[in-house]
Amino acid sequence: MKPDGYQLRKFKEQLVSLLAVGTKEHTLTAFWEYIIYCEIVHKVLETDYKRLYGRDPKLTPILDDLSELRSVLFEAREGDFSERMMGLIKDINDKFYLRHGRDGSTALQTSEVTELLYATDIHTIQNSVLSYLETRDRTLLLVDNIDKGWGAHGVDPDDVLIVSTLIDALRKVERKAAKNKANLDWLLFLRNDVFELLVDQQNDRGKDGKIVVDWDSEAALQQVIEERIRSSTLARTGKSVGWADISVPTIESLGSIAWLTKRSLMRPRYLIQLVDECIGHADVCGHERIEVEDLKAGFRNFSQDVIGNTSFEMRDISPSSEDAIYALIGLGRKTTLGTIKDALTKEGYGDHLDEIVDLFFWFAVLGASSPNGEEKYIYDYRYDQKLISKMRARADGDEEEIFINHAFAEGLDCVDLI
Repeated sequence: MKPDGYQLRKFKEQLVSLLAVGTKEHTLTAFWEYIIYCEIVHKVLETDYKRLYGRDPKLTPILDDLSELRSVLFEAREGDFSERMMGLIKDINDKFYLRHGRDGSTALQTSEVTELLYATDIHTIQNSVLSYLETRDRTLLLVDNIDKGWGAHGVDPDDVLIVSTLIDALRKVERKAAKNKANLDWLLFLRNDVFELLVDQQNDRGKDGKIVVDWDSEAALQQVIEERIRSSTLARTGKSVGWADISVPTIESLGSIAWLTKRSLMRPRYLIQLVDECIGHADVCGHERIEVEDLKAGFRNFSQDVIGNTSFEMRDISPSSEDAIYALIGLGRKTTLGTIKDALTKEGYGDHLDEIVDLFFWFAVLGASSPNGEEKYIYDYRYDQKLISKMRARADGDEEEIFINHAFAEGLDCVDLI
């Protein structure tokens, strides 16, 4: 299940905005639950019907039931998941306006939404779906892109509610499957900042297992690059080569791949992008291997991209932090908390200093000195905000020693005096 950002914005505008305040949570959970069951029906008939129908006398009548359900549930709604979801929202919307008009004075109550939503009895859908899932070894629901529909100026309570009610619906479906002895699991993919700063602050924190898909091993990250280079060159030339064959070995007293890894924010996607920038510069300059100048030029291009991307991500979470990262232009890479705050105040962010500084640490724009004097960022603590906060609490207020991450310092022209 992978909705498009456009559909999610329409979902918020055309359905969530119509709901009565007191019933939003219950109603949105019911909506998501219905969507989940409908998608399972669609997927079963799309992938299993032709393969299994008529071959198992126990499955055939269940598949017949699901086939009848699909004709009722989807009617003329076909296409991919996003289009089917949008079609359902439009149906609810049209029926609501036909009944109440468009003056905006009427809010949808839970009972009315279920009446408009359910083309057939929800228990019939559940029973048919779960009867089929009982026959399968395992069912896995994957949900992605749910945070793609957020507006350009930050997150509001309805955005958080959309995510939290989806989680509630997934839990409900999982529990009902377990009661029917069906093995069903689910994974919801969310950005770390979305989860930690929004969803995980809800009252039901800790109910679900959290899997952090972040990397804390430089050796593992470097292996990603080695494997990609080997695979690419083997397919193209029939020879397997590694990083050492295409790049200078060292830069600034570090191994060249280690130098890049330390500037990648410990993200595979960013390290791959950084290496691509360096290879691209070497190619344009006609170099037979990646030279030191290619590493530096590629890194600068990468840094400028990361600054822009991080600024947008911060704005998604907190509109008041929009473009705050540019207040760091020209500062020393090693500086103090007071200097950071002064720079933000000078650029008009004085009313939101603590919030913005916290975001800087969360996005690894800023790091601090560990008790043994090492330069540390939040990814060094597996994105444990509490741990890095406790570590920083040992420091002396505005005199606290602060570092601007290499990944941002290059593009912000920060002076490296370390």
